[in-house]
Amino acid sequence: MTRPETIRALITVLIAFSYLLYVFVPTDFFVNTYTLFCLLLIFFSLPSLRGVPAITIVVLLIVGTYIHISQGGDFYTWFLMFGENASVLTLFITVPILSIPIRVGNYLAALDDFYKRRIKNDNQFYFISSSTSFLFGVLLNLGAIPLLYQMLNTDQNRALADKLRKALL
Repeated sequence: MTRPETIRALITVLIAFSYLLYVFVPTDFFVNTYTLFCLLLIFFSLPSLRGVPAITIVVLLIVGTYIHISQGGDFYTWFLMFGENASVLTLFITVPILSIPIRVGNYLAALDDFYKRRIKNDNQFYFISSSTSFLFGVLLNLGAIPLLYQMLNTDQNRALADKLRKALL
């Protein structure tokens, strides 16, 4: 890895780490920390971009800043907007950690052995892979129901509580 890539990787890990600290210890210090790291990541990434992505990011930064200033927004609010998607970034960074038990427990070797013994053509490979993805999708959706219920079960949604229960059942 080159030096700029190393810096971007380090900043990305620091975003995830500081956001997770914020989740467990919600203070303004951690909000400002992960937001600063997000802002730094954007500015350290700009020189490596070429073409449409670079133009899009620069135009959106300029237009968004102009709109924010023209609406009377302050600097601190503008600064905090850079950290709005830190939760999604943290999710993408931490999801590969879920593969550690599979690798450590040698389940990957067992899956590889299963594929070598059972799958003889592309159709079988597609069927097994899509069926496994489907089953994992069902499990993840079932796990999302309590999370969705907690997110929607707020004082604002009390009037819709019956509809919410019916939708989740």
